Amino acid sequence: MAPNPRINICFYDKKNGAGRDQARLFFADWLSCPVEAIAYGEKPGGKPLISGFTDCHVGISHSGSILAAYIGAEEAGVDVERMRPNRDFAGIAEAVFSPAELADFPDYRNPEPEAFYRSWTKKEAFLKYTGKGFPGLWDPCPTFGEGARFWKIEGEYLLCLVAPRRILLSVEVDAPGLHCEAEPFA
Repeated sequence: MAPNPRINICFYDKKNGAGRDQARLFFADWLSCPVEAIAYGEKPGGKPLISGFTDCHVGISHSGSILAAYIGAEEAGVDVERMRPNRDFAGIAEAVFSPAELADFPDYRNPEPEAFYRSWTKKEAFLKYTGKGFPGLWDPCPTFGEGARFWKIEGEYLLCLVAPRRILLSVEVDAPGLHCEAEPFA
């Protein structure tokens, strides 16, 4: 049975294993199966899949102390990043964004950190959506229109989900005390 799309946000700690290991609990709960039944495989390009569950797609991302796990019947890409100020945003943008992406981001030479991370998380989520990973870093990322959705977590992290169309309006927070804006913002 294909699951309705969901993103689960929780605390991430490297001591508890890789992000895939920690996401396994969420996937098992949503698929109503034992944790031991969640075995990962990979699609061409390295995109994760859950072996034996051909009608669902997954995505996993972590940054700092946050883990985001996506599961749904539709292909999607997810990325979460801790928004750190005082980075060489212009240098990073010029190195990895296509001319079209730079045109979409006119203040890239002196951006607000959140503006940079909106472009960056969308780019990474797109690469995960396509399964290209970092070898596709210099490929232009489409705008995705309503299919690119963003959420702030604790005001310090930014989460992006990309899909061909809007498939998700809210995320689930599975950590006491963790705050995530309930609705995506424009």
